[in-house]
Amino acid sequence: MAISKEEKYLAKIAAESSAAMTPNTTIMFGDTEQNEYSGPFYALTALAEAVIDVSECTMNIQTRTSASTLGANTTNVTIPAGVTIYGNFSSVELDSGTVLGYSKPGITVTVAS
Repeated sequence: MAISKEEKYLAKIAAESSAAMTPNTTIMFGDTEQNEYSGPFYALTALAEAVIDVSECTMNIQTRTSASTLGANTTNVTIPAGVTIYGNFSSVELDSGTVLGYSKPGITVTVAS
């Protein structure tokens, strides 16, 4: 029995989704270190309420700057304890709190003080 084009497509989506959502490296970091962690990370989970210092990292979060345009977020981001946010976080530095940062397989996380 031949595999249909749709079945091949769905299998590829399943494999890529699994690879993207299965962390290779999970890093726990907090505000006491004052370090910048470079991933990229695809998700951040706050173990304790965390404030991300957007002036010290690259998070690629957009905010509405007018009725019809988006621009880079310039306001620190607070993640309540127990909440996970998803995105493309190239680097993260905290002002407070503790988070788990998840990176995809093949990524080496680095730390800069």
